[in-house]
Amino acid sequence: MGISKAQSAQAKAQRKLNAANQAVNDARALDAAIGRRLAEARKKLEAIQAELKGGKSFEDLARQHSTSPSKATGGDLGWMNKGFLRASIEEAAGKLKPEQVSAPIETDKDLYLIQLIALEDAPVKAFAEVKAKILEKLQEPKAQNAIEQYLSNLRMRANIRFLVPKEQILKG
Repeated sequence: MGISKAQSAQAKAQRKLNAANQAVNDARALDAAIGRRLAEARKKLEAIQAELKGGKSFEDLARQHSTSPSKATGGDLGWMNKGFLRASIEEAAGKLKPEQVSAPIETDKDLYLIQLIALEDAPVKAFAEVKAKILEKLQEPKAQNAIEQYLSNLRMRANIRFLVPKEQILKG
């Protein structure tokens, strides 16, 4: 007496249902863990902000608390061009005044505090104004390469003879 096809299909469906329930439970546990981690990070940021208001330097706090690769430099990332950072971080940085520290910025990956050290606007010039310089820079390597190639070809095809009187050869 064997298991019928209906019973086999029912058992298979039950296994799939159990697997789906387990995946849902795992996702809920992960969400809860992420929620706890974010709550802890928010508390830590509040404590850091209090230390900043108390007069501690951003650099010292970054060295002490940061998990970023820039930790060793006190959080200093150097000069940044637009479009290099995440949009939410760049937007927050754009609203800051020099030496000002942002409110916590939450991204899909982490929470951040940023400090704007200085802001430098790179003026955009009209194309007509810089066209000649651009063409000169583009043609410079090409012209130099063409000259070098021409001279190299001349040297290879040249048949050069040095005519030296016998007396000079024998004298040394």
